[in-house]
Amino acid sequence: MKKYWTTEELQRFWAVSSEEKVLINIKIGIQKFFFVLTLKYYKHYGSFPNNSEAIPYDLLNYGYNQFGINVSSEELKNLFLNTRNYNRYKLEIRDFLGVSLLKGNTHKKVLIHLHKLVFETRKEEKLKAELKLYLKQHKIELPTNEVMDNLIKTALNKFDNDLFTYINAKITQKHKVYIDKTLLLKDTLTDETLLSLLKQDSGKSNRDSIAVEIDKLAIITPLSLNNSIIPENVSQDVLRFYKRKILSDTPEQIRARPENIRYPLIIIYCYLKQQDILDNLTDHLVNFIHKVKKTENKVESKLNSEIDKLSNVTDSLYQVAEVALERPMSIIQDAIYPVVSKEQIEAIIKARYLFKGLKQNVQSKVIKNYCTYYRKRIFDILANLDIKSKNTQLLLALELIKKYKNKKIEVYPTNETVAIDGLINAKEMEFICKIGDDKKVIVSRKDYEYAIFKVLRDKLKTKEAWIVGAFKYRDPECDIPKYFDDNKEYYYGILNQPLSVNEFNKSLKNKLSSAIINFDINLPKNKYVEITKRKNKPWIKLTPSPEQAKPLNLDKLKDSIIAKWKVISLLDVLKEVDLRENITNCFNSSGNREIISREEIQKRLILCLFGIGE
Repeated sequence: MKKYWTTEELQRFWAVSSEEKVLINIKIGIQKFFFVLTLKYYKHYGSFPNNSEAIPYDLLNYGYNQFGINVSSEELKNLFLNTRNYNRYKLEIRDFLGVSLLKGNTHKKVLIHLHKLVFETRKEEKLKAELKLYLKQHKIELPTNEVMDNLIKTALNKFDNDLFTYINAKITQKHKVYIDKTLLLKDTLTDETLLSLLKQDSGKSNRDSIAVEIDKLAIITPLSLNNSIIPENVSQDVLRFYKRKILSDTPEQIRARPENIRYPLIIIYCYLKQQDILDNLTDHLVNFIHKVKKTENKVESKLNSEIDKLSNVTDSLYQVAEVALERPMSIIQDAIYPVVSKEQIEAIIKARYLFKGLKQNVQSKVIKNYCTYYRKRIFDILANLDIKSKNTQLLLALELIKKYKNKKIEVYPTNETVAIDGLINAKEMEFICKIGDDKKVIVSRKDYEYAIFKVLRDKLKTKEAWIVGAFKYRDPECDIPKYFDDNKEYYYGILNQPLSVNEFNKSLKNKLSSAIINFDINLPKNKYVEITKRKNKPWIKLTPSPEQAKPLNLDKLKDSIIAKWKVISLLDVLKEVDLRENITNCFNSSGNREIISREEIQKRLILCLFGIGE
C-alpha cells in the first residue's frame, strides 16, 4: 500500500468526472464523501478497502479538505462496519464501472490465462503483477491476496502436472533404466554418481576441461535428447527452476522422489546440461582460436620491436653511401669501417632480412604454434559439435578440413575442391595458395585450416554459424518468437521501434548527429574533458565524476540504527540473523556427503553471502 502521496497524485485520485458526478450528487454529507472515497479507491486499486486502516492518512486528509468536512476515526470506522450500506455502495460502483466478480466462467478464464503465463515465468511476484493487470483490463474485481495466491498455486500445480505428464509420455523404459542404473548408480570406489560429475562446472580453456566436457556429453548422449522432449514455448527461466531442484538434491533425495516426478526432472536437467556443455565446448573452441590469433599479434609485435632496435640502420646506410661517393677506390676496411662498424653492417643486413620476411616469419611461427598446442584440441571439440550455417562455402571448408585432419600431407590434392571465395582474404592468400609447376593452384593445408578456423570463430560470434542443440550458440531463428511475422506490430511495439527500416535508420542517424554536434559544441567549454595524448595518439581524458549527494534520509536512518544498536557491522547483523533463523542450514551440498563440519560450512556461507551482498 502506498503510504506517501504527492500533491499531483492526490489531485488525480480525487478528481471527479462528469459521469461520476451524476452518481455522486444524489448523496449528501458524510455519505457522499464515503461513497467517493470507496469509488476512487476501487478504481485505483481494483478492490474495496476492508477497513479505515487500509486508507493512507494523506489520502483521507486531502479528501476532508476537498469536501470541507471533518470525519473522526471512529465515524469512519463505523461507516465500514455498516455492512448493509457498504455492500449497497459496492453494488452501485460495480454496476457503474461494469465490473464483474471472479467466479464461474470468469474464474476458468483467469486460470487459463495464468497457465499460459507460467510458460514464461514461475516467479510468483511477477505472476501476481500480471494477474492484477489482466483483471484490471478485463474489468474483474481483484480478489483477496489469499485467493490470488491460491489461483497462482493452482496454475503452477497444473503446469507441473502437464509438463511431467508430457515428458513421461516421451521417454521410454530404456531411458528410465539408464537413469536409474547409470546416472544414479554410485561408483564403488569414489562413492559418486555420474549425475554428480554432470554437476561440475566447466573450467578454463585447456586440455583437461575439454576432456571433462566431452565425457559429460558422452554421459548424456544415450538419452537422445532433442527439442521435442520439452513442450514448445516453455521458457529457459522455467526450465532452470526445475534444473535447480536436481542441483540442490543429493542422489538419495533424487531417488526418493516419485517416478512420475523423478524422471522428468532428470530429463529437464540433462536437456539443459547438454545445452550448457555444447556452449562450453564452443566457448573453448572460440578461445583457442583467439589464443592463436593473440600469438600472431605477439610474434608480429616482437619482430617489430627487433626492427625498432635497429632504428639507426638508415643513418648508417647514408654514412656508407657518403664514404663510397667520396672515396670510391678505397679499401672497405680502411674507408668504411672507421665510419660504420662491422657490427652496424651486420645490423643493416639483419634489418633487411627482417623487413623482407616479416610476414612470412610471423605466419610460420603462428602455424607452428597452432600445430603444436591447439590443433588437436580444436579438432577434439569439432568432433563433438554439429555446426550449421547458411554459408555453404564455410561448411564445405570444414568438411574438407575434417576429411584430411589425420593425413600427413603439406598441401591438399590438386583434384580436391577447396572453398576459397568469400572465406580467404587477399592478405592470407599469399600464404595459403601457391601456383605449382603445372600452373595448378596448390593450397597449404595447415595455413588453410587456421584461416578457416578464424572465419568460423567470427561466424559463431555473429551467429552466422550455429551449433545444433546449444543455447547460447543456437540457431538465430530460435531467437525470434513464434509467429513473429504475423505479429510484427506487437513485438515492435514492445521494443518501441518503428516497422520501417528507413524510419529506424533515420532516427538513429538523427540521434548520432545530434550527439556529435552537442559533443563538438560543448567540448571546448567543458572543464571536465581534456584532449591529450596517449602513446603518441590523440586521447580524450575525462575527469572522474564528483561524489553524489547523500540521500536525505540516510543520515537519519544511520542515527536511528546507532541509537538502538550502537555501532554494528553488517556482517554481525547477518551472523545474528543466521544464529536465530539458521538460514545457512537451507544450503545443501549437491554431493553425496559433506566432509567439512556444519560449523565451518556455516562460517563460509555467511562470508560468501556477505561478499555477494557487498
